[in-house]
Amino acid sequence: MEKISLQEYAKLKKISLVTVNKHIKNNIVESIKEKNRRYILINRNEMVTEKDTTNINSLDTSIESIYKERIKDLKLMNKQLMKQNKQLNKDNKLLIKDLKSATDESKNVYKQFISEMKNIAIPHNKKKKKKNK
Repeated sequence: MEKISLQEYAKLKKISLVTVNKHIKNNIVESIKEKNRRYILINRNEMVTEKDTTNINSLDTSIESIYKERIKDLKLMNKQLMKQNKQLNKDNKLLIKDLKSATDESKNVYKQFISEMKNIAIPHNKKKKKKNK
């Protein structure tokens, strides 16, 4: 909690001193008395002035323009990535097609090899038993 004078509070809230005193009397605001002077107790976040509000609005506008620019950049990046993705999908389909034809070709070569092996007559050599001396 911060303490400010009645005049500062009136200026901050844009009300008259009479109204400030009515607020005190009706317990609308919290106040303390120190050395014959009365102060209003308020939270720091209530101490926003008109100048601060202008700065905040200016900051909001700046942030908004930064976000808009960032969104624009992200949309552009998304468009480029979608284009790349489309191309990669095309390339992938071609590779799958090539792989399938290579696999079919390999199967045919293997089948041909097996059929050729069947046609080759391999002589069976009978092992001679060794005679013990």
